[in-house]
Amino acid sequence: MLFCFGGAVLSGIMMAEPPIAPLSNSTNVLLASLIWYLVFYCPWDLLYSCTALLPFRLVLSGMKEVTRTWKVLGGVTQASGKYQDSLLVMIAIGWAKGAGGGLIANFEQLVRGVWKPETNELLKMS
Repeated sequence: MLFCFGGAVLSGIMMAEPPIAPLSNSTNVLLASLIWYLVFYCPWDLLYSCTALLPFRLVLSGMKEVTRTWKVLGGVTQASGKYQDSLLVMIAIGWAKGAGGGLIANFEQLVRGVWKPETNELLKMS
């Protein structure tokens, strides 16, 4: 769940709000859990095989980028509610909300003891 809601958790920490507040929406948590279960436990890897097809992968990638755009806009809007005159804070919160899963991954690896600097998204951007 940390990767699914990483942007909201990270922006919550940056804005001094409860970091587990995004997990209070039971619909989103249930949907993320269901998709995770289907990806890893679907018989014969059927779901993965379907999503590996190029046309379907292109549609999913487009949907992912639209969702990321909405997350960035939500972060900027959230920050502008508290910090009306601080453009840098708005940009930082929008960036954290949009790229939160990738940024939280480094912290998660560090906590587990398997951190590899060469996998850092900030050093090797896609």
